[in-house]
Amino acid sequence: MTNNPDSIVPAFPSEPPFDRIAAGFTTRQTVKKNPHPHEAEPAAHDAHELRRAACEALGLDLHSFTSGKQVHGKNVVLVTESERGRGALDYYRGIPETDALVTDMPGVPIGVFTADCVPVFLYDPATPAVGIVHAGWRSTAKSIVALAVQRMISEFRAGPRNIWAAIGPSIGQCCYEVGRDVYDEFNSAFAYGASLFEKNGARTWRLDLWQANRMQLLETGVPENQIISHDLCTFCNSDRFFSARKHGAHSGRILSLIALRT
Repeated sequence: MTNNPDSIVPAFPSEPPFDRIAAGFTTRQTVKKNPHPHEAEPAAHDAHELRRAACEALGLDLHSFTSGKQVHGKNVVLVTESERGRGALDYYRGIPETDALVTDMPGVPIGVFTADCVPVFLYDPATPAVGIVHAGWRSTAKSIVALAVQRMISEFRAGPRNIWAAIGPSIGQCCYEVGRDVYDEFNSAFAYGASLFEKNGARTWRLDLWQANRMQLLETGVPENQIISHDLCTFCNSDRFFSARKHGAHSGRILSLIALRT
């Protein structure tokens, strides 16, 4: 793995049991140009370069990289040999309608693209198995992180108390202003929904997506001391990370990826 902190940031510490995985997220400095992952040519070349640079930095095979076509849904896909490499070279060849992936295949990087939404890394060293989740507010309200953990349990017999999680760079509560529709959605979905918000005006609130996903992890049985939060707000740190709210919907993207080492 590269030692350049501007190339890719490790999601987990380097000591055991994390020496058996490669996991990290990109920055604005990973490649010269970093476009939206499914922009048309010539930007598609640079999107491919982002995948290549991230895999190279982590010592992973680009052609095995697997990702989904993200739709802010709740679909969690098991990546097997038949899915391996989908989305490696072209976003449109990714797995349709997929916002989370899990696998127990060594050497198969799975990844998500974000620019304010929350990337959540999952790792069970006992199985071993890994997962990656794209958790924007819609997917978080649909409990996608809990569904990903449950998929790891059902597919791999993973023990929730063995699972480690890392919450990557995303928009913090400090900067994430939302309206009544989002507030009502979380209040309907979770008994603790109101606790995830701070009032920000007559008709607006600030949503804590980090805590929302942390609560789902805790509810599925992941121990609190095994949840790592990087506490990196993409809006506050827009010089280092892309933010759709700061730079616009067609800003670049952060690539978060994880793989079991071979």
